[in-house]
Formats: sequence, structure tokens, C-alpha cells
Amino acid sequence: MRTIQILCCVAVAIIGLARASWGDGEGEALETIGDPVDDTTEPITGQPVVPNPGSEQPMRDPFTPYEIGDVKDAWRIDDLTPDEQDVALRGVDGNPQRVQDAYAAAARGLAERARGKSAAGSLQFDQLATLGVVP
Repeated sequence: MRTIQILCCVAVAIIGLARASWGDGEGEALETIGDPVDDTTEPITGQPVVPNPGSEQPMRDPFTPYEIGDVKDAWRIDDLTPDEQDVALRGVDGNPQRVQDAYAAAARGLAERARGKSAAGSLQFDQLATLGVVP
């Protein structure tokens, strides 16, 4: 134990001496390193910088489907083999209202949980576990 303390003291002393000797060398003054005569600041014009004018594309609406081209080139479900049809129709339900109702129920459940967490946070009930109280 005593050996570790002595080694730590020696290490601190070596680091202290090394830091003290960092500024002893001769070098250039900071004023001579960069010559401020060549000032290449760019004027602010208020116009956006576009490196290749004409190549801009407007942002695509993420909720619109991609264009597939001509309708006659689109694949139909009848064009697929029976195995491919099984894969393509996996999870498709004949009753879309049932799927929408399931999503709506899940959203209501998440909203109820969020409302409960918000109320517990505003009443500071979320800190009861750290106090030893089981909610």
C-alpha cells in the first residue's frame, strides 16, 4: 500500500516538472504565425449559396406515394405466381376497418399511458420508488 502511495507521488512530481518545462523552449511569437494582411472574408449578400444552379430539387412530400410510371407497366397481383401472391398478401385482411380499429385502440391505450405518466410527473409520484414507497 505504501509503495503505491510513493509511486503516485513520484508520478505527480514528474508530471508537474514536465508541465513547468513546456513554456521554456524558444519558438515563434504568436503575432508572426499568421499574417492578417491576407483577409479573405466573404461578403454577406443575403442570397443563398448554390454551387450548381439549376440542380435544386424541391423537398418531396413524405406522404405521397412514389410514381410508378405508366399504369400498364404496373404489376398486378394476378401476374405473380401463387407463392409470390402468398408473400404479397401476407397480413392483408379482407376487412380494413378491423385493422383501423386495432390501430385506434392501440393509440388510445398509448394516450392513456402518456396521460398517466404526465399526471404522475406533475404530482412527483414518479419519485416514490426512490423514497421507498411502492406505488
